[in-house]
Amino acid sequence: MLIRKTRWDEYERFLLGQAHDIPLVSVDTATYKAVEFSLAKKFITLDSGRLCATKKSDELYSLLTSNEIMTDEIEYLATIGKKLTDRKVRELTGGLL
Repeated sequence: MLIRKTRWDEYERFLLGQAHDIPLVSVDTATYKAVEFSLAKKFITLDSGRLCATKKSDELYSLLTSNEIMTDEIEYLATIGKKLTDRKVRELTGGLL
């Protein structure tokens, strides 16, 4: 979702309930590799089938923000984060999660 910046408005409209069509969000090999990497580096854990952030991920986040890396993505997530519920994630991914 974050790598498709040109579609952020579309995603946000869906999350806000302003659009009924579910936008395409693909879960692909890169997504799986990112999850595998994050698990290996202990940025996340797997708990009861859910990915959970760790203290180490908080440290990574602090590093990103202090060095102004991924600022657009962080700002976008801050805007939509509370609207990205489990139900919406399941809808966006076709029930994969």
